[in-house]
Amino acid sequence: MTSTRITLHGGIGTVGGVVAEIVHGTDRVICEIGTGYTPDLDVYDGVVERRHAAWMKDARLTGAAPAVPDLYPPREGRHNTAVLVSHLHLDHMSAMGFVDNTVPVYISEPALRIERALQDIGQGVHPHHTAYRVFEPEERIRVGAIEVLPIRTSTGAYQDFSFVISAPDCTIHYTGDLSLHSSEPELTWDEMKRVSAMDVDLQLIDVTSLMDDTLRMVYGTTEVEIASSPELPDGMLSSEQAFDAYRQVLPAHRGAAVVNFYEREADQIEQFDALARSCGRRLVLEPETGYLMWRFTGRAPVVAVPDFARYLDENRPAWMRELLDAAEVVDWADIVANPTAYLAQVSYRNSAQLFDLIDADGLYVHADGVPIGAFDPAFANLRRIVDLAGFRYFATFQQNFFGHGYPNQVRYYAEQIGADVIWPVHSKNPERFSVSGESVVMVPELGVPYRVTREAGRTRLVADETKGQS
Repeated sequence: MTSTRITLHGGIGTVGGVVAEIVHGTDRVICEIGTGYTPDLDVYDGVVERRHAAWMKDARLTGAAPAVPDLYPPREGRHNTAVLVSHLHLDHMSAMGFVDNTVPVYISEPALRIERALQDIGQGVHPHHTAYRVFEPEERIRVGAIEVLPIRTSTGAYQDFSFVISAPDCTIHYTGDLSLHSSEPELTWDEMKRVSAMDVDLQLIDVTSLMDDTLRMVYGTTEVEIASSPELPDGMLSSEQAFDAYRQVLPAHRGAAVVNFYEREADQIEQFDALARSCGRRLVLEPETGYLMWRFTGRAPVVAVPDFARYLDENRPAWMRELLDAAEVVDWADIVANPTAYLAQVSYRNSAQLFDLIDADGLYVHADGVPIGAFDPAFANLRRIVDLAGFRYFATFQQNFFGHGYPNQVRYYAEQIGADVIWPVHSKNPERFSVSGESVVMVPELGVPYRVTREAGRTRLVADETKGQS
């Protein structure tokens, strides 16, 4: 009888970058196709440029294209393959543009809509791939003998999904980004209860929060025995509570205010728009973000054009000219003259724009926009610029909030589902994960196929002697 083999090509020792290859006979599913968030190791550091004709060769060499065989052009076509993308964060889908057009890439409709707008403004994935297919929540995807059930865990913006992947001899559950304190936590808790009834053989679970900085934030030390609990740890915030902190700091502020958020998070942008209006301010977006919001929501945004050469009249691309015809445009001089009337988006790339507001009692709201933490070499430079401009820095991330599930919650979630085997992934420190009960927790070796087998009535995964022969 043919056994299913599972090979992990990324997601161990990095934040994100999970790439799981599931093969049964000649049928194959690739679950996620991104790379880990490791800005300190990025060859393309903002100075080094990508080559034009040799893009695929260089992507393989640098690891921008995960080392999955028979996936990129020119491929041999040995497998009936499909790629699944759970959501639009780069660590989950940054390499989907490299995938050969003979392979369908499944993505949600809102995510694909945002991705196409990102490509318009030059921030999308490499546009080689065109064979995208939209999946719907609860609509099963068939790839030969393999069936995939997408379960929606967030209805906002691009939407988030977990996947239940069923092969003839096993059921695999992949959590996607796991948050049990998001703005819609009930969706994930309901998903947990539902999956717990599915007799899961292998679970790939997001354990991002086991890294050093987060453990120190939550427990004050990295040497801790993590108790299983669904509750927020003492002193930690949910996503809604984290945004409440912005609701508390902004209304009381009487000077200039700027915000740096992750532009793909359309819901958060709308939250800041409502918050600004409640404070008598107007949210003013940079052109790129304004275009994304316009294409995603259909509503004309309020934008300001920063003082950088790429925005000059003679340099403006078609998308920007189209946007400015539709948008309400605020002059930066008006923001400088009336700083308390606005909440202006200022991304890291445009952060020198803060120098216009150097004497305006500035507040810098850092709402998970890049660079998001000290592990990114650019973070120290961001803080330097904020200080030079005389702004007060305010953030919740990695101070009393983390977006992925807190350690105790992740352990509780895994124990409720009780998979026979658990692979902790999406983490710098997966070896720290443990559960009680009969589940076997193992950290797989990257690039090694593991074969599904049965032992004493329970599923086990055994390293296959045909390493690398996917």
